[in-house]
Amino acid sequence: MKRLSLFFMALLVSVSFSFAKDLKDIKFAVVDMEQAILKSKEGLKYKKEMEEKLSYYKKQLEDLQKKYQEIDKQLKSPVLSEEGKKKKMEEKKKIEEKIRNLQIRATQELSKMKAEAEKKLVDKVKEAVKKYAQKHKIDVVFVKALLAGVLYSSPKIDITEDIIKEMNK
Repeated sequence: MKRLSLFFMALLVSVSFSFAKDLKDIKFAVVDMEQAILKSKEGLKYKKEMEEKLSYYKKQLEDLQKKYQEIDKQLKSPVLSEEGKKKKMEEKKKIEEKIRNLQIRATQELSKMKAEAEKKLVDKVKEAVKKYAQKHKIDVVFVKALLAGVLYSSPKIDITEDIIKEMNK
């Protein structure tokens, strides 16, 4: 039994040394996916489009809120008849509904835009990483992100800026 356990220990040690020797030949790199997306030309373009769409919806919402406030002010007028108040209350309800619908539409459209942009950009980063890794004979590329599992990496193996350049070609 002792011989068998010594044999397995010797086998384990020799496999470990063999693995360590092979490991030193593997070339590693890391990419900060978020930075690659945010700093690339296409990422900046999508960001601008999202900001413009958000601004468009904010403007529409502000216009509806102004109308709502005007009606609210008119409802407080002592000279407004009961029939006039009734009409203004109906108008107010319609504007409330328009505001809700606008908020829903804006949220849905912006979420859809964001999801589509992220998918395209992630695919573009992956493509750029693959080209770069093949060109520079890199065996493994890790994602550097808060929850990706890379707590530290040497700046020497960070290829983020190179990937941004590759994406911008």
